[in-house]
Amino acid sequence: MQGSVAEAERELRAVAQRHPGYALAWYNLGKAVQEQERQEHAIEHFRRAIALEPALAEAGIWRGVTGVYDVSPDFRPLIGEIPGVSGLYVAAGFSGMGFKISPAA
Repeated sequence: MQGSVAEAERELRAVAQRHPGYALAWYNLGKAVQEQERQEHAIEHFRRAIALEPALAEAGIWRGVTGVYDVSPDFRPLIGEIPGVSGLYVAAGFSGMGFKISPAA
């Protein structure tokens, strides 16, 4: 279990660094760090998240999910034919949005 939490931390840290204004990335990074009993570092991440989104100060956790967040760097799905491979198409990078916009793909 600890290995998967450490992996989640690495992924969340990468997202937070790529998108420093994304409060939920910092908040979830704080949760991953907290799970590893590194409270001082978790508090730093929570404070950064709250600075970006003050409503998070009143947020409560009622469930949690960890895993890879499969999105492209600009958060837009990748849809189209693969160059050089006739007839091979890709529709990926939807993450949670896939349920909403997959019919358009």
